[in-house]
Amino acid sequence: MVYTQYQTMNADGQVQGLGKRCQVPYSPERLLIGFMIFHFRLLRRSVYDQIGGVDTSFERAEDYDLCLRLSEVTEIYPLKRPLYFYRQHDSNMSSNDLEMLRWTSLASQKALERRGLAERYEIRISSELTLQIQMKPDKWPLVSIIIPCYNAAETLERCLKSCFEQKYPTLEIIAVDNNSTDDTAALLEQFSRSATRPFRIVSCPQPGQNYARNAGFAEAGGEYIQWLDADDQLSLDKLMRQIVALEEQDNYDLAYGDWQWQFHKRQQLVHQLSFQGAFKNDWLLELLMDNWRPPHAYLLRRRVAEQLDELKAWNPQTPVGMDREYFTLAALAGFQPLYVAGGSVQYTTGFSSHQITQSTPYEVRVQSLKAMFKRFRQQAEKSEGVSEVYWYLLKQCWEVLEPAFNICKQDEQSCWLKHQETGEEWQVGGSKARILQTLLKLPGAYTLEDQARRIVLQLWREVVLWLRQTQGIEAALDEQIAALELAKVLGLVPAEGEVCLQMPLEQMSVEPEVAARVKMPLYVPRFGKERLRVLMVLEQLQNSGMLRQMSNQL
Repeated sequence: MVYTQYQTMNADGQVQGLGKRCQVPYSPERLLIGFMIFHFRLLRRSVYDQIGGVDTSFERAEDYDLCLRLSEVTEIYPLKRPLYFYRQHDSNMSSNDLEMLRWTSLASQKALERRGLAERYEIRISSELTLQIQMKPDKWPLVSIIIPCYNAAETLERCLKSCFEQKYPTLEIIAVDNNSTDDTAALLEQFSRSATRPFRIVSCPQPGQNYARNAGFAEAGGEYIQWLDADDQLSLDKLMRQIVALEEQDNYDLAYGDWQWQFHKRQQLVHQLSFQGAFKNDWLLELLMDNWRPPHAYLLRRRVAEQLDELKAWNPQTPVGMDREYFTLAALAGFQPLYVAGGSVQYTTGFSSHQITQSTPYEVRVQSLKAMFKRFRQQAEKSEGVSEVYWYLLKQCWEVLEPAFNICKQDEQSCWLKHQETGEEWQVGGSKARILQTLLKLPGAYTLEDQARRIVLQLWREVVLWLRQTQGIEAALDEQIAALELAKVLGLVPAEGEVCLQMPLEQMSVEPEVAARVKMPLYVPRFGKERLRVLMVLEQLQNSGMLRQMSNQL
């Protein structure tokens, strides 16, 4: 079955623009409380017959009931183009009156019964005349939210507020004070006196975030575990959405959703990037490439957290990148993630001066990654189905390297590399030449993974600015156009003719929205296949002796 976007018309036939339901992403769970796929549908006759067609007992909302039943037997795909018009007028059968809402509620309730969820959940009509799905009071599984706190006074109120105000009713909050020297302890005591939810304070004298996480987990009694850092936040429906999805689909071990990366300066939000989770066909590959998401985007079943605890996945000896280690070990252990649309979380950078990633020296980060990937390889040896591409990433080099070559000459399509010590020359062309030229623009010694990140982000900036200069602002802001041009530059897709090695860019001021498009942090979880392509080119360069290993300095 497929459905499309639509445009609304008024009674006189004047087009009013895209319908409001076009922007709501579909999932079988979200369909229970929102009719995002609307009227226009094309479906196979076989699935229509399989569910018995339209239920004629419905006086209204029969199309909604049909969609719910279809969502239980087949995949439903969106076509992101408006392919029909919907006329709105006073006599629309689907006008939002109470009678229509009652029939809609009945369709949702019947869907709960068919899905075996009626004992735990019920559909209610809210005061805003919308549908809400709620667990029955005696069926809510307990969720434990575990929050390690070290000098978190600046951000603690925002974090705890996002927990206290959750729409999900049955949770406990465990705040772990990890030797704070600011007002954190006093604030925790203050929140404890006024808490509207079960709230406990745990003291962890051993310094380190992972010690604090493990201490919090030892006190947790929930059937589900929610990790949360003290400078981050949960959206108010995050737990409800993910609990409902996991309770319905018990073949999944943990859930994840959407998130926003918020950048602060002097405690003011200055920039934000939004990421939709989307379903990942290969979670392990995404994690090995560090297409990460913050740990609080996930919700884990307790049995998953217990097995990871036995593996010491929150390893106290890991100084940085702890969440990358934790969830990569989860993927290597075979746990299956479920994407649940919506329920986003906020990941904050720059608000607190105590964030580990920002304050850890680069050489410490590199040593941490070396030890981490050694653990991954040991775990992979115990696992089945570890493919060649996994092993390529598992065995990647973690030395700190810098170029040992110069470009001695070049033309429009090729360049010649000359080793700085041996004088050996090497000709490269096309996308490889562009990658190596970009490497020389970015001085410094880094791991191959980070060199690949830096190169791809630099090329992304150049592509967007080139599009702005040559094709205008609309092309520069079009994600698909820019991504295609980047893929051409990197040789991932064929280009019309040879890719020019230089994209001359005039010094020009650009619009704020274009500036925001090129403003990507180094560890942005994007461009996975592009970074993998660059990583392979850099590895060839290393094997040829054209990269120099740095010993004790960066």
